[in-house]
Amino acid sequence: MKLHECQETAILARNGISVPVGGVAETSASVRTIAQRIAGPIVIKSQVLIGERGERGAVRPSHSPEAAERAAADMLGSEIKSM
Repeated sequence: MKLHECQETAILARNGISVPVGGVAETSASVRTIAQRIAGPIVIKSQVLIGERGERGAVRPSHSPEAAERAAADMLGSEIKSM
């Protein structure tokens, strides 16, 4: 079975396992809203079923809601291919 990370996190949380605070966003503006709620360093991750997302630019750390929104906008406009 292949699951996206956000699906795995939801399953763990439903079963009482502690998971990081986060959210799922479909727009860069909603990423900014989630980042403001978290109020700390965050990591933006594309939910794609491929390995090595970080090496493909699909995982990006951000230190502000504005940076998170920019990273999300860039990621949403890109194509991530498996190697």
